[in-house]
Amino acid sequence: MRFLNLKNRYKYNSKWTYPGRFSEWLSHDEDSDQKILEICVTDGTDHVAKAYFGYLTESRGGRLCCLEIFVEAEFRRKGIATKIYDLAESLYYDKCEPYPGNSSDAKMFWEKRKRN
Repeated sequence: MRFLNLKNRYKYNSKWTYPGRFSEWLSHDEDSDQKILEICVTDGTDHVAKAYFGYLTESRGGRLCCLEIFVEAEFRRKGIATKIYDLAESLYYDKCEPYPGNSSDAKMFWEKRKRN
């Protein structure tokens, strides 16, 4: 576990894993299996957030996207989702783009992220 860099209050663990339910959304290289990035965040005792990132198929835009993210209600509006996106971008060495079918909460997040 490493710190997420929010006053050293939250820790994260990241791992490369197989896409499972996301496999139909992802691009596949003929030479290797596509893996996705899973990031889990805790505050030391409780689960705070979890996210999955990967590259979409060309028909879905072919870009790096967050496939799913969930932050527990009591931990929202604390910068956790922003730090998770920043971490994913640093591990992929690429910019993450909004997923085309985002929820209204995700659309608000991306509007704020684009302004900063």
